[in-house]
Amino acid sequence: MRTVKRFTLIELLVVIAIIAILAAMLLPALNSAREKAKNIHCMNNLKQLSSSFMLYVDDNRGFFPHCGNTSTGIPIWDMLVMPYCSNTRSINSRSAALYACPSDTIKRSSIYTAKRSYALNSGRSMSNTRHQGIADSSPKSIKISTIPRPTQLLVLGERVPSSSSVIGGNTGQSLSASTSSSTPMNEQIAFRHDKAGKRTNMYFADGHVSNENYYSRKIIGTHALATFATPLGVFTCNPDD
Repeated sequence: MRTVKRFTLIELLVVIAIIAILAAMLLPALNSAREKAKNIHCMNNLKQLSSSFMLYVDDNRGFFPHCGNTSTGIPIWDMLVMPYCSNTRSINSRSAALYACPSDTIKRSSIYTAKRSYALNSGRSMSNTRHQGIADSSPKSIKISTIPRPTQLLVLGERVPSSSSVIGGNTGQSLSASTSSSTPMNEQIAFRHDKAGKRTNMYFADGHVSNENYYSRKIIGTHALATFATPLGVFTCNPDD
């Protein structure tokens, strides 16, 4: 009668240890790949939104959408652009997914509202041509043909979210450098990509999307309470900044 050879306890423990070591080696690589995939997804969202913005601009005499303010009856920019993402303004449509970065993990206050991870650049002052962004909360926005450096002017950026940052809502719809704000611009931006959380995605007025570093010269030094003479980097139309 042939006997069946079985693993000893020591051999079994050795196999388990080897599997554990291999898993420990592979998991960081898998996590890194997952984060890269989320970053690519986010950049793709912004690229598709940039195409929708350009369609809106073409239909509105070259003007970008305004930030909006629902308390005064002015629709938020995301609702103005929504029809160019699909054939409906419904926040339940598939196009609503374009407004949500997959790395934005903050839960929203209601299951009936769609997440918005991006905000429109409102610069410092729409009445001061040296410090204009794209738009403000009134029905006022900039004309694309008047932008001196469209490759360097931010249109949409990732904003630090809250539970009420939703499509069609007032909260977090803009990146503002208003003198009434005590938050530096680079603290309003959500840096949620890479291991150190020091990179963010941005869509610029010429249509390109790029991944920027927290310490980029485009961003640092842009403090909300600084004087008008202070350079505002990607947030202003000022050709001297």
